[in-house]
Amino acid sequence: MNQAETAYALVLEARRREFDIVWYGFESDKIRLADGTWYTPDFTVIRFQCVTGPCIIEYHEVKGHMRTAERVRLRVAASLRPWARFVLVWMKYDKRNRMWFVDNSEDVPCQPLQAFPTQRPEP
Repeated sequence: MNQAETAYALVLEARRREFDIVWYGFESDKIRLADGTWYTPDFTVIRFQCVTGPCIIEYHEVKGHMRTAERVRLRVAASLRPWARFVLVWMKYDKRNRMWFVDNSEDVPCQPLQAFPTQRPEP
């Protein structure tokens, strides 16, 4: 797990403790794109749609920047799993803290997810 993924895991853990999500796992799923080509999402997240409704499976990809090949793999994986929600997550830095942003599709404007302080938590 790199530094951004470790920080985002803390965000997911906080959401799990608030009962916003049911479960999350790091690189716990693998999607076969073609012969010899695989895509492993950074996080698989299961969350409630509503109290009485079914759960939703989301694949969260944490990126500092995105190359064209990675974007193509993400789109192919999304086409193979139409029942799942693919979420691209990245950090944007300012002088005082870092802010998480979520991009659900290229047509939807990005919304701030949660402010996250730059200081690391004490172990």
